[in-house]
Amino acid sequence: MICERLQRLYQWTVQPEALLFVPGQVVGLNLACRAIGETGDGVLLQPPVYYPFMSAVANQQREVQFAPLAHKHNGSIISYAADLDALRAPSPRAPRVFCCASAQPGRLDV
Repeated sequence: MICERLQRLYQWTVQPEALLFVPGQVVGLNLACRAIGETGDGVLLQPPVYYPFMSAVANQQREVQFAPLAHKHNGSIISYAADLDALRAPSPRAPRVFCCASAQPGRLDV
């Protein structure tokens, strides 16, 4: 059912054996961080992020590096936009980027 939905909505072909079910998002973040890279590698985050993104990186002996989102206030609405220059020039020690759309109740523009 999940593979069919990914195909229908996004035209992604995903094999069932490629799916990994975990008991929660925090466990998944830690597993993903452990699965990629080596001890001491950097992981680029774009704050504001859900706090467990930062702790997962540290828990797996990776180095947290930041490329903060730019934000604008328009009345009661806060909009966030990616700093594309910062994303294009990550440290050679940060070949990975964890993305988190945590800019709620605002908006994230990429």
